[in-house]
Amino acid sequence: MFVSTEASSHARFTRAIQRENVSAAEAAAREMGWLSIENALSLVLLYGATDSAKFEAAAVRWLARLALERDGLLLADVLAAASSLVALRTASHPTASALLRELGRAAPADPRRVASFTRPQPPGHQDGAHRNGRRS
Repeated sequence: MFVSTEASSHARFTRAIQRENVSAAEAAAREMGWLSIENALSLVLLYGATDSAKFEAAAVRWLARLALERDGLLLADVLAAASSLVALRTASHPTASALLRELGRAAPADPRRVASFTRPQPPGHQDGAHRNGRRS
């Protein structure tokens, strides 16, 4: 049976996360090329669990990605996610992790969606406008 490189990279990523092996998880993540928001959170949680210096920057990036990708996210959800990321460094860790996983599961897994928010728009572009001038 043939297993794709992506599938074997994902399996290595999952094992590295379970074993709390940061360098192996990072190597597998690079091989995968793109992490789902759930896998990205697993890496953030690993950084938090291992007191990695990468935790803070990764947590902020994950929070920004959550805000961009999750449909129907409320400001209260962003606040709860930010508070939970901070709480990962405290005794509230299991509750914080559970809330973050719940918020992350609801996010779509299409990276093109984020790219549409972050790439520069041509002059005269109107957000939500179609070529025929009608808004969606």
